[in-house]
Amino acid sequence: MSQVIDDPKPPYARPPITEAVIAVHFASPLPMKWLETFAAKNKKIYPSIEELNSVSANFDIQTNKFASGAKRPIGRRMFSDDRSRAIMFFETQMSLCHLAPYARWGDLYADAQKAWASLRKIAKQIPVSFVSTRYINRIDIPSGSHLPLRLDEYFRLGVSLPADLEMFSLETFHVQFSASRPDKNCRCTVHFAASPDVLIDQRSFWLDIDCVSTGVSPISDAEMWERITALRQQKNEVFEACITPVTRRLFQ
Repeated sequence: MSQVIDDPKPPYARPPITEAVIAVHFASPLPMKWLETFAAKNKKIYPSIEELNSVSANFDIQTNKFASGAKRPIGRRMFSDDRSRAIMFFETQMSLCHLAPYARWGDLYADAQKAWASLRKIAKQIPVSFVSTRYINRIDIPSGSHLPLRLDEYFRLGVSLPADLEMFSLETFHVQFSASRPDKNCRCTVHFAASPDVLIDQRSFWLDIDCVSTGVSPISDAEMWERITALRQQKNEVFEACITPVTRRLFQ
């Protein structure tokens, strides 16, 4: 990708990340007692714990009413005191999340390693099928609400209105695509959409990048961390490919 001389490069002073996630996906469901033990052992770091449940319901066609069904626990949602960090723990997946303001990859990676080490003390054998990373970015573009905005000045993907509708100002849209890199054993899914404006005289957009490892499974712990690190690099490449130098300068 070509760069201009003054084109800022990551790491940025003000990254637009609102949520960053490292997730480990299990080849088979873990017993709920392991999840409960994990939550108890990590309560000092993640004191706010919410139970996640699956609720089933039955519909009676004779009475035309829903009958209450069974509730089954399927995981835990755990937050740090300031709710800037979270763990989503399901029977088939553990996700470590850092929320805005996002600091740096090293902190997210270290917290994920600590959580995994804690789980390993509870369960010695956990077959891992694949790993994933997800970064949700909210990009705010300076623009008066009455002014038209050319997406191609800021993004290298998107939509455009037909020439016959040039008097209209595009307000809402949603673009999604998935692409694989067999040589890197990964698949990335990108969601690009207009967001409700958050700041005065600025247009807001979501750029959500979800990268998943592919290839042989189950994988060892060492390979798991190697794949997570590789996914981060792929995510960075996708992000940079989706924005222009003008957008990069917003993150200085």
